[in-house]
Amino acid sequence: MSMKRFGVLTALALAAALIPGAAAQADTGAPLSASGKAFVAESRAAGLTAEQANGLQAKVDEYLSTLGEGATQVGPDKITSDGSDLFVTVPGEDRPRGLSSPEDAKLLAVPCPYYYFCAFSGEQFTGDARLEDDCGTWISIPFWGYGSWINNQTPGTQPTAYFNNGTAPWRMPGAYAEARAGVLWDPVVNIDPC
Repeated sequence: MSMKRFGVLTALALAAALIPGAAAQADTGAPLSASGKAFVAESRAAGLTAEQANGLQAKVDEYLSTLGEGATQVGPDKITSDGSDLFVTVPGEDRPRGLSSPEDAKLLAVPCPYYYFCAFSGEQFTGDARLEDDCGTWISIPFWGYGSWINNQTPGTQPTAYFNNGTAPWRMPGAYAEARAGVLWDPVVNIDPC
């Protein structure tokens, strides 16, 4: 690579890093929507840096694409889909903050509140979190790789996991139960919490 071309590429990379919104555009391949810009502004108002806010929005946009039509972003770090909530971590952090409201922040103060089934993208109850407290709602699992889950519903309540690989549905252990590590989310399509 010529020194001139290297200098141009370096200047472009530096400009992209310094221009607010450029990182999100580069991460998603498309400019932010009006609602995406509003949520980035809300994240910034909550104290996130421009890099954190744009990174968070890029993660949310990826989940919205994965979850499809029924998914809606309702806060900087919150998506509703299938009647349940998905809370997304700020890049580099272990747990979602609940930036959408004081109620969400309180809900997320513990890994999985009572009456809920919670699925986590990371092991040890870390990463993005899918929370559900309604027996009539199946939740889509948009995670890949290894994660964890907590069944903190009323005693004895058993969720059922459904798979995309032909495996028979699995009746999970009754509440209270947890799997801190080793949960492979790749083949899991849905979970019926009760």
